[in-house]
Amino acid sequence: MRNDPGFWTVAVYAVMLAAGATAARGQSYDLDRGFPTEVIDAYPAEHQALQVQTLLRYENTDGGGDRVLLEPEVQYGFAPNWHVEASIPILAGNADRTGSGDFRVAALWNFLPEDDAPVALAVEGQLTFPTGRNTAGIDPMMTLAATKTLSTGESQDRLHANLGVEYNAGNDNDERQSRWVGIIGYSRVLDERTVLVFDLIREQERQEHQDETILEAGATRELDDQWTVAGGLGIGLGDDSPRFRLQVGVQWKR
Repeated sequence: MRNDPGFWTVAVYAVMLAAGATAARGQSYDLDRGFPTEVIDAYPAEHQALQVQTLLRYENTDGGGDRVLLEPEVQYGFAPNWHVEASIPILAGNADRTGSGDFRVAALWNFLPEDDAPVALAVEGQLTFPTGRNTAGIDPMMTLAATKTLSTGESQDRLHANLGVEYNAGNDNDERQSRWVGIIGYSRVLDERTVLVFDLIREQERQEHQDETILEAGATRELDDQWTVAGGLGIGLGDDSPRFRLQVGVQWKR
């Protein structure tokens, strides 16, 4: 697989343009990072909506080590087309735990709704503060998210693409100073409470000369108007990728 940002930039636009003519946005749902997979869509949380969620992930790394991630997150739609979020990833296991306990804040802005253009676009800015394990410097990250609705029927089929760049402010000698991640995803509503998601991730790791490719599948299920659960499975492709990952999540909103 090609390993350069230019290839993924072209791929993102090609997938979106291939979707065809404009389709209006239908039933409201948004995809959050890790809930159920890594791809996010271009839609923020609803205005004045508060969401609290927790992700639990088990990962078997390329070296055979085990890593467990527990990541609580709070998200709030503070203005129309905007939301802010804060999270703290906590890592356990015998694999690398760099970044465990770092504090992250982010804001997502949907600056181009799909009602006004063929593709919805949003930008997310994130800051990671070095409050955790083996980290130094404040790391900024910018992500462009695109969503294209393919069907306005009950299935609400959508294509998603993310392209992000992170700057590693306190990089060690064997770490990259900047890295990028590209994700292409697809989501489909199975019924009024269930959403199925697939994605393909290609990203540079913090360590020099290490890159990951992961194929994921997951689903979210609304239990009622406040509670939603999610589950996902990821399979690594390539020598540097994790062998597999399993994740579950729970979300409360009001």
